[in-house]
Amino acid sequence: MSGALAQAIESACRGEVTAFKPGNVSLASGGHGMSAEQFLLSAQAIAAPMAEMGLSVGERILVGVKATQKVVDCNTNLGIILLFSPLITAFYRKMPAQSLQNSIQITLNNLTLGDAEAAFTAIALANPGGLGETQHDVRQKARITLLEAMMEAASRDTIAQAYSSGYDWQFGRGCQSFNEALRRWGDESWGVLACYLAVLAEYPDSHIARKYGPEKARAISEVATHWRDALGRTSDPQSLLPGLMEWDKELKREGINPGTSADSCAAVLLIKRLEALH
Repeated sequence: MSGALAQAIESACRGEVTAFKPGNVSLASGGHGMSAEQFLLSAQAIAAPMAEMGLSVGERILVGVKATQKVVDCNTNLGIILLFSPLITAFYRKMPAQSLQNSIQITLNNLTLGDAEAAFTAIALANPGGLGETQHDVRQKARITLLEAMMEAASRDTIAQAYSSGYDWQFGRGCQSFNEALRRWGDESWGVLACYLAVLAEYPDSHIARKYGPEKARAISEVATHWRDALGRTSDPQSLLPGLMEWDKELKREGINPGTSADSCAAVLLIKRLEALH
């Protein structure tokens, strides 16, 4: 099973970086000093270590970050690793008659202080942009469980919000947006774009907010809302690409990367693959 799970992990990461997402790194458009090749190397590096049986959520986060740092010299996938680790653990713990969404909530509820310690170590190693001091600073010894730390950060961080809500958006609106686009156009890349625009429209990207402030993040969400609605109305998504590519160039000229929105898309792809495995 770990081999099939490793393939699912790598495939989800590849699906995310293959799809064009304005402002974000993809095969169609690099940026922010990073290339799609670095993301593909990272996907390959984390798949087997994170798929190992018997690891806790915190241990998966730490092995994922360490595996990534062996192949690239930048933070390509911390958000993905943070979102994937509970999903992988929940997949292993899931009972036959249980849904993955129910299993993820149980997994999150059982996160420990040890999970927080391992995750804090991993986050400090990855050193993401905009990492500042908070009530529970990752550069200090953990004093609460990982779920408690995520709940404290949920109002300002999209990934923490996923933990605190039991991945409600990813299983709900995220999968719905992806499924509708896939049904209409038969191409997973359109599904990822639809998911990306949906999460960016509904949740101001926390990576942008950390670097440029909440007002800039909200302004980007307003533009994303326009493109989300346009994609929902059109019968020909290709017709939107020139405008989306111009927005992509504009975002990258300003150094704006909706990174946590892309991470949520990767989580949706992993959910779809894990459900298919069951």
